[in-house]
Amino acid sequence: EESKPFLSGKVNKYGRQLLGELSPEEAFSVIEGRWFDKGKLSIIPGSVQWCTTFTVNSRQASLYRSGRIFLAGDAAHCHSPLGGQGMNMGIQDVINLSWKLSHVILGNSNPSILDTYESERLEIDKRIISMVKRSSDLAWSRSPVLHFVRSKAQHVMSKAIGVFPILPIIVPLLQMTSHSYSSCSELSFEHWERPPIWPVPISRIYPFGGYRRSQNLFRWFSRRVRAGDRLPNITLSRRYVTDNNLEEIERVYPYKRGWLLILCEGQLSGNDEMKRNLRDVDILNIDQLRTLGERIKKIIGIIDRVVVISGSNVNTCKNLGVYGQCLFVVRPDSHIGLRSEPIRYDVVLDYFQQRVQCPISRSAEIKGTRTSSPGFDPVPLVVWFTIGILGSIAFLKFKQS
Repeated sequence: EESKPFLSGKVNKYGRQLLGELSPEEAFSVIEGRWFDKGKLSIIPGSVQWCTTFTVNSRQASLYRSGRIFLAGDAAHCHSPLGGQGMNMGIQDVINLSWKLSHVILGNSNPSILDTYESERLEIDKRIISMVKRSSDLAWSRSPVLHFVRSKAQHVMSKAIGVFPILPIIVPLLQMTSHSYSSCSELSFEHWERPPIWPVPISRIYPFGGYRRSQNLFRWFSRRVRAGDRLPNITLSRRYVTDNNLEEIERVYPYKRGWLLILCEGQLSGNDEMKRNLRDVDILNIDQLRTLGERIKKIIGIIDRVVVISGSNVNTCKNLGVYGQCLFVVRPDSHIGLRSEPIRYDVVLDYFQQRVQCPISRSAEIKGTRTSSPGFDPVPLVVWFTIGILGSIAFLKFKQS
């Protein structure tokens, strides 16, 4: 109903009614009615020099690489300007590609690492374009119901932002800090270890699946930083950082000078559980973590910096989702490449050698790579299913007797 006064009486090739040319007064009456309170619109109608319409295209290239040719930014995708995502997408495309090109040119990686540019950015851009398209369809739909909802929602949202924590959800989406490469990149890898099947100590399976069950739930549902996620904001005092030429307060993120190695001391309770239930785990103190970090940095030449986070830095550990001792390898574009829990020296070396395909020092001793456990551990389910069956049989026998 709202669009009836502005229809031209003509239709496009799809049979949809076309809008006619609006006069400045008509345009400003619509803007004032939908976006501003009466009398608060500061633009003067007579000041408009030029006005036109545009057609929204939503397209994406099927390939981002063909041999030595790479597509990025507007050459790779176009979509509605709603949300202002176009520039951010282009910048993230180029950031993702540039550090990989730099590694290949400098001989720090095999040229095959360039294939990960397409696998990572094609998938992320596809999600963003789909999200923008759905939002645009809702914003520009001529449905009377949606017209009514939009006209009211704009006023409601402006007031809701001051009452409900909406911005912490919306802003990361618009800034593209919430998008993750966790499911679309071979450079995103997590190393976890399971306790041995033999249930000694009993805490491995008791109560209700014990350590194995809690590890399952932590990996699936906890609010933690995963491999592929962007490193969140971290601010540390100088004593937690191994570099000497730093300010008293150091902001770790954003970090774009090279690869970053983060070693977390973990919480006392988490370390005790890890030590008790896993095999061959050494819990390191701050000095030992610093020594290990410098050793890895010396062997892997592309690691630019090492950061050690104390377990007493509770807020930082909480933001990272760290309870037991663990390690993060952060890529030059500030995304997590590797999360290893517990900390394993050989896992880090294997990650750079096999996934980043980076040449490492000959002095490195890799005795064998540990196998990372899969995302699902069936043992707690099997154990308690068996206990349930045996308990049911015992109950039925008791009842019959």
